[in-house]
Amino acid sequence: MGEKNRYNAVGVKDEEAYLDSGFSRSDWNPKITVGKIFSSKKTLLTELRLTALRGHFEFKVQFSCTKRLLVVCCQRPCPWRVRESRIGEYSFMIVRCTTVHECDLRFVSDKHRQATTALVASSLKRKLKDCRTIYTPSDIMRDVKHNFGCTIHYSKAWKARELALLSIRGSTEEAYYILPAYCYELERMNPGTKTHIRTDENNHFVYLFMAVGACIRGFRSSMRPVIAVDATHLKSKYKGVMFVANAFDGNRNIYPLAFGIGDLETDASWHWFFTKLHEAIGECPNLVIISDRNGNMKRTFKLKKRDHILMHFEKAAKSYSIAEFDGHFRKIKRKEHVAQYLEEAGLHKWSRAHMDGRRYNVMTTNIAE
Repeated sequence: MGEKNRYNAVGVKDEEAYLDSGFSRSDWNPKITVGKIFSSKKTLLTELRLTALRGHFEFKVQFSCTKRLLVVCCQRPCPWRVRESRIGEYSFMIVRCTTVHECDLRFVSDKHRQATTALVASSLKRKLKDCRTIYTPSDIMRDVKHNFGCTIHYSKAWKARELALLSIRGSTEEAYYILPAYCYELERMNPGTKTHIRTDENNHFVYLFMAVGACIRGFRSSMRPVIAVDATHLKSKYKGVMFVANAFDGNRNIYPLAFGIGDLETDASWHWFFTKLHEAIGECPNLVIISDRNGNMKRTFKLKKRDHILMHFEKAAKSYSIAEFDGHFRKIKRKEHVAQYLEEAGLHKWSRAHMDGRRYNVMTTNIAE
């Protein structure tokens, strides 16, 4: 098999090829040659660390200053060495290098000194650019072992992941700091947009509300006046809760209306969110707000998913006539405590037949989920 075909898809030699040779290698990397220029010493060292990892050898910095850098192989008397000098203000150029190795792989530690947190972070950033990607420290440990042939601890994998996310998205504290500026630009570039930030007496973040102007105008002019609301817990550093208000468009597609962030899902946070939502959309005739109370009933009375009470509750809620509703509700009354709970909640709040407004055919909060 030719030398070119002994590399895998990511440009890393197969482990078997290294073991067959008996010696570590670095001559596969065309960037480590005399005359090659790097934008900074940091960039140069990153390339050298990648070379060492993929070549299964370790190096140490023998000399370093603002103008020169000399790295040598850790296994003496191996002749591998690279000497660089600064050119210009920041750039470094390789002025001398010996890429021949005489390192026996049996003496190379599995815990590679060049597998730094920063290097691992830079190698996995592309996998974390999509916020939907689930990439755990265990996945990182597996990929480092597969791609570089060395082992790292779980703590280093976790730190590398955090460092990669920091370089891609910035810090959480920085994001909160620029939030007012973001809201200002959002309102400036999108006429009619409503944003509100509430802080406590120490100027710490408490609530955020946001509704884009185009979404508000579209809801007022073209949407049925039915809004489904729900909340989900955030998993960021400072936790919190995200509130969502959605509607259905004419094609039954989800229409985003407003978003909010709160510290906790409490009556106070929901009241603040609804107050700002009312300010954003104004008076809306026949407006209906749908929230999820069925889940609360199941937890309160420990009802199982296939319980016949839940079946009759769903049919009673969707009934169009009082007679049909009464037929199902009589069966719910077999459990008096459940029927009493539903009556105290208000039949008009969950029953289509008893509602005095228009609910259309939207009976769940699925569009908010």
